[in-house]
Amino acid sequence: MDSGTGPAVSPLDATYVIEATKGRWGRVLATAMAGLAVGVALAYLIPPTYRASVALAPVPPGHGLSGGAPQLGPLAGFASLAGLGGDPQKETNPEEAVAVVKSREFVQRFIADKQLVQKLFPGNWDARANAWKVPANRVPSLARAYKLFSERVLFVAKDRKSGLFVLQVSWRDPDEAAAWANELVDRLNAEMRARALAEADARLAYLERERDTTRLVGVRDAINRLIDTELKQRVVATVDTQYAFRPIDRARPPERDERVSPDRPMLIVCGLLAGTLLGVAFAVFGRVRAGLAARDRP
Repeated sequence: MDSGTGPAVSPLDATYVIEATKGRWGRVLATAMAGLAVGVALAYLIPPTYRASVALAPVPPGHGLSGGAPQLGPLAGFASLAGLGGDPQKETNPEEAVAVVKSREFVQRFIADKQLVQKLFPGNWDARANAWKVPANRVPSLARAYKLFSERVLFVAKDRKSGLFVLQVSWRDPDEAAAWANELVDRLNAEMRARALAEADARLAYLERERDTTRLVGVRDAINRLIDTELKQRVVATVDTQYAFRPIDRARPPERDERVSPDRPMLIVCGLLAGTLLGVAFAVFGRVRAGLAARDRP
């Protein structure tokens, strides 16, 4: 059908689109090739991202301890309320450890120790001059670095089927991704050990003060049993470096072809498809304009 004659046909009609592209197939092909070129360029210019993973098993309850809770008699309720001399077989709390490894304080300390702010914002950093390219008031802060790291780099989740936890680091350097993942696990275990030791020391100091001030033999014996339990727990925290999680499979550097992004084939196909659709849209628009111009001519 002619562009300027006959009954009105919607530009969205398939027949109209086919007729519009027949005389402009060269432009459609050129636009499709341009889209393909853009897709290829993006596929190979976008820095690849790699993912290193560590499989973690929560430390079993009562690891390294035996004997159960001490028999405290009338002091049992008091000890329970005060959090003292608890059952050595009690469950550990892996969710707390996960919250710690994702916490602002923990992540910011890791970023500062490893000097990662420059790596997280490479566009603002001049490696040759070893200085920031941006003014002092625009230098990325630790808070911004934490937000970027926690949203795009660090991921921790639990596999509900196996009960294992997975810590993943996504980064453009596969060696650094694996090293960071393993170090984060080691730091987490050290952090949880340090917290356990600090809590045990505080409880021991309190129990020793109470023991030294009481004159009741039965109470002193019960407190001594509490102290014995706390000492056992402190020994475990002191000697066990894998305090919160035991790595089942430590992270290894991914191979260069194991990138998680960009998806090069997908980018290339999307570029070709976008270019083709854009070319067809231009062809339809050109035919509509030609039809309107022909209709307006006297």
